[in-house]
Amino acid sequence: MKHTQLSKSKLRELKLRKKKRAIIASRNVNSCVNNMPKDKPTFAIKVLKKVVFGGNCMHYVQEAKPWKQTKCEQPKRLHHSYKKWKWVAEFSKEKGWHTVRKLIKSKSEYFHKDHVKMNRQEYWEKLVQYKLAKWERKNPQPYPNDDLFKVEMQADWYKKRDEAVERFRDMVVSAYDKLPLIGRFKTSDGKFKEEKVADIKDINGEGHKVNELHHDSSKLLQKVQKITDTVHAKRGDLVATNLKDHKRQKGRIICPTTLMMKKAA
Repeated sequence: MKHTQLSKSKLRELKLRKKKRAIIASRNVNSCVNNMPKDKPTFAIKVLKKVVFGGNCMHYVQEAKPWKQTKCEQPKRLHHSYKKWKWVAEFSKEKGWHTVRKLIKSKSEYFHKDHVKMNRQEYWEKLVQYKLAKWERKNPQPYPNDDLFKVEMQADWYKKRDEAVERFRDMVVSAYDKLPLIGRFKTSDGKFKEEKVADIKDINGEGHKVNELHHDSSKLLQKVQKITDTVHAKRGDLVATNLKDHKRQKGRIICPTTLMMKKAA
């Protein structure tokens, strides 16, 4: 739309907006800090110079001088301005990473490298040790000095501790290690090929004993059966699926429901 077709009020509004944008742009340029070229500055500083004429008449004239870039070094009184008592992270073989309160004079004294990134197995073991430490606080080790059956009590405590560690490891593996579901497909030449169909999360810890589960009471097997039927509906060449356990040593064969109904008929 052209300006000639607009009314006078609209034209006046457009002029005011244009003027307002120019004012805002000029303010931004004036308040900008990074508007000075670093290599070859093309502008100069205007300095007032006093000029005296005949008699008592004098006035000031602007004189241009080239800009000189100078590096302003930090004064020595500010070198250790952050000197104070701080909690510093330190590492030792006995305690590992721990915090110590000490007087800091330079930044290099409280800087330390980042921790090495853990893999999955190390992270799982760290979770197990964390749960074990909580268990040991609630179940302290018995060591009375006047007890005649000290050895028997220690052996019983260590047995319970080993059972707790095994239970914690099964719990952590069930939460973080997904069970692979392998599908067995029939090819055109009468042979079979295997592909991974899905990764299933073991919520109840049933993945450690897949061959001992009952189909009617196990939620894990019901979920696997549903996934198997869904894959068979999309790909008719699916013969069965194999649910591996957490150790990848045992498996549970699951057949699609439609194939089992055809065999039963």
